[in-house]
Amino acid sequence: GTDVDIIAFDIAEGAKTPVINNSSSYSIKNEEPFTLQITASRDPSWYEAPGIPPGLNLNPNTGAISGSPNKAGSYQVTFKAYNGEGVGQKKISFTVNKNIPVIKGMPLISGITGQNVNYKIEATDNPTTYNAQYLPTGLIVNSSTGAITGTPTESGMFKVKLWAQNS
Repeated sequence: GTDVDIIAFDIAEGAKTPVINNSSSYSIKNEEPFTLQITASRDPSWYEAPGIPPGLNLNPNTGAISGSPNKAGSYQVTFKAYNGEGVGQKKISFTVNKNIPVIKGMPLISGITGQNVNYKIEATDNPTTYNAQYLPTGLIVNSSTGAITGTPTESGMFKVKLWAQNS
């Protein structure tokens, strides 16, 4: 057999603290402008975001985050929104990605066999490693500084492939 009964639930209204609606993670680019609005229900009047990446700023009155992050890495942030009933919180992950270096210009480098050559690979975003392929015999690249130096022992036109990268 089966027994059926009716019961009652008495659910009291809890505090009406803000509920933060933002995504739980953001992936952003280093040194590029970024904006984000902390969004929360129940009319918050004050915001906090301890631990936001360096270079970003929070307007505590509006919950607007803006700026250009200036240090790549992972950041754990707690968004907080306050109203007269209390505080709502949500943990947020920010990943600030290193930018890919861009080699500046591709000039024609002139040299003479038997004479010293000195050229530096120039690139944006502070590369940590450099490389070059198809250099004329006698030239080498310093992988830490990007300096191409040496004394060429052969003449001709050489198409050299350059790299710059961040680790």
